[in-house]
Amino acid sequence: MRKVTLKEIAESLGVSPSLVSGVLNNRPGVWASDETRQRIIREAKVRGYRPYHAARALRSGKTYNVLLVYQPTPAIPIDTIASALAAKGYSLQVMVSLDPVKMQKKLQNILSAGICDAIIMWIDEPYIEPLAEIISDLPIPVVLKGRYERVHPEWYQVDFDHERMMATAVAHLRSIGHQRIGYMGYLREHEFARMLLKGYLEAMHSFIGTEIPSVYYEHCVAEPEDAEQIVDIWFSLPASVRPTAAVVGAGNSAWYGIERALFRRGLFIGEEPGDFAVCGQSYEGLFLSFGSAYAFQDLELRTLAMAMVERLLLPLLSERKPAERIIRILPSLVPVRSHLLRQYLPIQESVSDVL
Repeated sequence: MRKVTLKEIAESLGVSPSLVSGVLNNRPGVWASDETRQRIIREAKVRGYRPYHAARALRSGKTYNVLLVYQPTPAIPIDTIASALAAKGYSLQVMVSLDPVKMQKKLQNILSAGICDAIIMWIDEPYIEPLAEIISDLPIPVVLKGRYERVHPEWYQVDFDHERMMATAVAHLRSIGHQRIGYMGYLREHEFARMLLKGYLEAMHSFIGTEIPSVYYEHCVAEPEDAEQIVDIWFSLPASVRPTAAVVGAGNSAWYGIERALFRRGLFIGEEPGDFAVCGQSYEGLFLSFGSAYAFQDLELRTLAMAMVERLLLPLLSERKPAERIIRILPSLVPVRSHLLRQYLPIQESVSDVL
């Protein structure tokens, strides 16, 4: 099939070939009205035009490729990243990272081959540190998802504002009347887990003005059973010091464990008198069987991805200094979805008889 040329597209629309080239290649400094741009893009699609990337790279010294290095997980919004880059004329390549040593060699090979203009790294923090030296020495822009500002404040990075998330959760629970608020967090091997706990402790201290009892926050959650045991510990305390609410910084496992432990006592997660209130972080797919609450759900990973591309990566690719090097995003606090099974139970006082 004969290749469609820019000149043919330009002649069919009555515009110059240079304008068509500038629009289709997202060349800076090329002005065209939105209507004209859409006409050019539509005509190029109808005619099956494909830009000759090799020639474009030769002229500009760029490959117009961005490499995404990530660990295998279904949560990464790859489509969002790819679409945002494609809108600016870049293609996304992907590489799965499992072994830091092998990844270091792969990165060195990639750089020597010159196959990309920038790298996005979406990898758990403990796996990044072995790559820190090569990341710092890379001659092309690197943008990371994670919390690296304490050790590597010079890196371009995006993540959630974990401290404000927990402070907001504490403020919400206090707004509905709770004073004694416990905390359930992840194992503290990741920086973000430490920042979640920091946000809770600072918020609680600012509200009550004294040290928080360690029994309120000293235990970590990996499985729902861990959360159940924490609730058991809390309920073994005298009623005058027992937490009446909890902030979650440990994902869905904590929510499910809390709900099960409460259910055994004839109680529910909720914000009605007599309920045990919960607010905090969760993942997509969280459903409560009986209760109601508010949470920061990680549906907004797409927001992180867009911030990585639009606020950091694209300015760097255009050789412009981004307005900020470290971006922290506060997700929205939204209602947790519920199966609403509570209404089908006989009476709350006899819930334990159902088990």
